[in-house]
Amino acid sequence: MSADRPNLAAAFKPQETSIKRGTSLQGLLKPRVRSAENSGTSSMGSASEAEVGALSESKPPAVKSPEVQPRNSSTPASQTVAGAPRNVGVYLPPDVLERVKNAAKTEQITYSDLLVDAFNAVTPDEISRMFRPETESTASVMPRRIRRPRGTAGIQIQLRLDDRQIAWLEDQVTYHRAPSRSALVSAVLQLHTTP
Repeated sequence: MSADRPNLAAAFKPQETSIKRGTSLQGLLKPRVRSAENSGTSSMGSASEAEVGALSESKPPAVKSPEVQPRNSSTPASQTVAGAPRNVGVYLPPDVLERVKNAAKTEQITYSDLLVDAFNAVTPDEISRMFRPETESTASVMPRRIRRPRGTAGIQIQLRLDDRQIAWLEDQVTYHRAPSRSALVSAVLQLHTTP
């Protein structure tokens, strides 16, 4: 090795000593008395048979460990507290999201409050019309199958809704025959924010 870099091999070489590990700790703790059941031979030495019998009959009290619940099984506080708002994710098309952001910013309200205002402002007929397929009249005898409007790729936003609002929203999805909760919210916000 060079003088700049010393050889460290000696520092990591195992020591050749005949001293057993832990010999310096001997005598610090009292020796543990083992019962006759735990050891194959009697370690009591000169103990009488009555003492050995009493020791073997007296068993240490069984200690029950407290039941520990895994962290993953705990329920969030928002689900245990009645009426606590929860995050509900919905997907909005980019153009609707832009209008929603602008409306929420100008009115200085949350997305959830804007959604409540939108449901109050838009009639159920207008909402149902968004999900009712338009029938096309054709000259053929058999009418063509009408495809339901499908959701488009959207950007997720979080709405803070309590349990009653979530249940009401799910009822509206069923009532208006919307394909999903996101489609219903998107349609209502689109109707509300379109000038």
